[in-house]
Amino acid sequence: EIAEFRSAGKPVPEATIFSYPLPRDIGMKMDRNKSATIEAVLPNTPAARAGLREGDHLIRLAGQAIFSPADIQWVLQQAGHEATLDALIERHGETVSRKVVLESGWRRRVDISWRPTTHYLRRIVLGGMNLEPLRARAKEELRLKPGAMALRVVRLFNRSPAYRAGVRRGDVLIAYAGHRKTATESDLLVLGLNKIPPGDTVHVTVIRKGHRVDAHWRAE
Repeated sequence: EIAEFRSAGKPVPEATIFSYPLPRDIGMKMDRNKSATIEAVLPNTPAARAGLREGDHLIRLAGQAIFSPADIQWVLQQAGHEATLDALIERHGETVSRKVVLESGWRRRVDISWRPTTHYLRRIVLGGMNLEPLRARAKEELRLKPGAMALRVVRLFNRSPAYRAGVRRGDVLIAYAGHRKTATESDLLVLGLNKIPPGDTVHVTVIRKGHRVDAHWRAE
């Protein structure tokens, strides 16, 4: 789907990039041994703000009967850029209603870096780089400001575009396509997919052993 959007010169929808979010992406860790039962609720998440609790048994979410985490993923995939999901739960033998509010931009906070399909995205817009955020102490040692981009290259294949351009494993990415503010790998994937068409040049700056190195390659 992503390849079709890019070949047509169209932006890739967030629902395609961040497809089928997991229950934990809105704050619900599901019990593996009990059908549709919440094992834990993560703080400061839509689930927590909705008043969901450990041990709640989900009956319905947005009208969809819930039997497994896959049913929750289906509901989240259909949810819009912002949405309010009616949750019907069983708690201590009683039926309780709650509203799970997904605020604007909620999908962008979904972590997709663990998914095997992300390898394709890394290749076409990140030149094959696999990135992870630098810790605050490490940023200070590099004299980078708290709000500055700082993503360490943790994996990079020898034949990848970024490697051929001069990027190396262990480098710290501080600028990507003109952007220098704090960002996650997922942020850059979205940026690259929607702002850098196939064939355009990707410009990056990395820090290596205290020195800044510029590199560039063609996006696929």
